[in-house]
Amino acid sequence: FSLLIIFVIVWALVVLGVLDLSTQDLLLSAEEVWTGNPASLLLSAFVHAEWYHFVLNAVGLLFFGGLAEKTPVSLRAALVFVVSAAYGNTVSLLLSPDPLIPSLGASGGMMGLLGAHITVQILIHPN
Repeated sequence: FSLLIIFVIVWALVVLGVLDLSTQDLLLSAEEVWTGNPASLLLSAFVHAEWYHFVLNAVGLLFFGGLAEKTPVSLRAALVFVVSAAYGNTVSLLLSPDPLIPSLGASGGMMGLLGAHITVQILIHPN
């Protein structure tokens, strides 16, 4: 639930105008990464463009994060999400046809949680 709390706080700060997405400080772009803001590789995973983007990611985080936390091994959903989000954003940046166009979202982190759950289920319960 800690990641969901971060999602809600960031969304509220954007809605209230405290965080301004037009500054692109939180968005992922090659320009941000190469000019001294490598944190955008991770921070962009907590920013959402529209309310429905936020809701879909929050529901996905609850579902996939809940699955990952219920696995019978010492799997921590937050760590999996953070590493997967940073990796997914790095790949997105490298494969982008125009690396100056910013991106955002938690898709890499969500897919990492899903992949971790599937992997653990296959390894622990192969039947």
